[in-house]
Amino acid sequence: MNLNNFKRYLFLFSIFFSFLYSYEKPFTIKAKLSDFFYQDSSARKIFKNYEMLTSFEGSYEVYKYSKVKFHAFVEYGFLKADGFDKNTLTIFKLFLSPLSFGLNTEFIVNNTLSIYLKTAPNWMYAQVKHDYEAPPNKISKSTIGGTFGLGLLVHLNDRAVFDLFFNYLYDSKKITDSSSEVTFKPYFGGFQLGYGLGIKF
Repeated sequence: MNLNNFKRYLFLFSIFFSFLYSYEKPFTIKAKLSDFFYQDSSARKIFKNYEMLTSFEGSYEVYKYSKVKFHAFVEYGFLKADGFDKNTLTIFKLFLSPLSFGLNTEFIVNNTLSIYLKTAPNWMYAQVKHDYEAPPNKISKSTIGGTFGLGLLVHLNDRAVFDLFFNYLYDSKKITDSSSEVTFKPYFGGFQLGYGLGIKF
């Protein structure tokens, strides 16, 4: 490569990277923590009233009109909990994992604050282990539900954002117990109240 070609490529790369730096960052990645409150009354009796749910979200700005932005997002979370049934003296272990993909609508208040609404279908995976029977029994189920959310964004600078949010996850499924043949319909979903930190790029 001769010197003139090198200078040409260097000039093109400098324009490209200056464009990336000046352009409003359309991608955002967030790490979030939230208190998850079970909707199912039986779950609230066996486990604590709420557990910590960890989630990660990636979003992309697909359209902007005036002070409204529309983002496509995908979010994955997981929760592990230990519980105890006082009536049967049974120890339970729970694993929940919601996966959502949908649309986030952001309303810009000013340069620092934004309010957003989100709605999405979700896929919820639930696994419950208990020692009521020998050997210990494990039930794994998945279902399709919905995620609905409201949040406040604080834009710390051009790249960092702080997120305060409230979500409702609706997920339920009919389950038939293999030993008793009893059918019941537990709610895997619940309410989230939490915060997160994101990076735009």
